[in-house]
Amino acid sequence: NEAGIGRGGPDRAQGDALRARFDQVGIKQIALSKFHTAILTTESRGNLSLSGVSGSVCRLGQRGVHSQYPLVPMQEKSGGLQDIQVVRVALGTDHTLAVTERGDVFSWGGNRFGQLGYVIDDGPESTSTPTPNTATFSASTSAEQALVQPTPRRIIGTLKKENIIGCAASRLSSACWTAEVGGLWTWGTNMGHLGYDKAMTQGGIQVTPRKVTRMSQGLVDVAMTVSLRHFSRQQYSLLILWWLIRIMPWHV
Repeated sequence: NEAGIGRGGPDRAQGDALRARFDQVGIKQIALSKFHTAILTTESRGNLSLSGVSGSVCRLGQRGVHSQYPLVPMQEKSGGLQDIQVVRVALGTDHTLAVTERGDVFSWGGNRFGQLGYVIDDGPESTSTPTPNTATFSASTSAEQALVQPTPRRIIGTLKKENIIGCAASRLSSACWTAEVGGLWTWGTNMGHLGYDKAMTQGGIQVTPRKVTRMSQGLVDVAMTVSLRHFSRQQYSLLILWWLIRIMPWHV
């Protein structure tokens, strides 16, 4: 009616409703990597947004998207992450990890170094698994490029019954943890930084999450990073690859 139009009508009312909704949205976490960015908001569901270069490894969790300049919420067919709340996100160079409010861990992107926590088995390269020679830092081959999980997929296995609260990622490996004492798992290419006290199989590739047994206190946070130095003959040597753990004080 005329009175409604004079005061702005339905459009104004709709705009006020949207402002009331989004003015209450805050930022929970910001994560950055070389090629992509992630932001978690305080919304109750669909609160993960990504931007950056998806590339052939699908860092952004979508098929057919090469680059995404604005921050865009996770879309449909993204493992259900668009319908639940994500409480923690971590970015490696070529992969992404997300922990949900239910305590589940999802991963997607490149799996060249075994950093996704499972064997990719849903495509023509169903028998492909990371091999020791993927620990080199040469240009990726077509076989390595086939080791890609384009959309979010839950890591089950040893984490199936665990209530995960946090995750961390680097180019070569990943980690997650619970609120319980000693609840730390790592996986990926091991250069001695994954924290295992026994020899590994598969030539240094830990394909699925493996528990770090020497943790005797609770964890607050974990960080992972890698530094490389270039030598003659195009050889690379790992200089620094470490995870930093802040131990939770017993009086907290």
